[in-house]
Amino acid sequence: MYNWENYGKIAEYIENIPDSEIDEETRVRNVISRMCYHAFHCLEIWAIEKAGYKCSMNSSTHQSLINCLRRTRIRDRANDYAQLKAIRVACDYKHEPLDVKNQLQDARFYYKNIVDMLSGYSQLK
Repeated sequence: MYNWENYGKIAEYIENIPDSEIDEETRVRNVISRMCYHAFHCLEIWAIEKAGYKCSMNSSTHQSLINCLRRTRIRDRANDYAQLKAIRVACDYKHEPLDVKNQLQDARFYYKNIVDMLSGYSQLK
């Protein structure tokens, strides 16, 4: 089984790339994307193991996971993920420059809430 924790490690690695090698906005956009997908997979694995979630693997995958989690004891993490996903979508699709410092600060807050609570759910056991 793939270890999704590697996405969290890649986020840390990208964040530490020097400014001289890649611009700050590109770096932050990619850090947020990797954090979001690491959080998604931690939540997904928890939901599979604890809530009987069935992964849909289509365009509604993220929303169906959020909906499932909102019916569980970790509904607050569902809300954190919804916020993190919204930030990730802006990073992945907006053409306009972003306020990367605030975006990263907010993304880190939601990411940390999710991953700290679900440490151990980066891969199936």
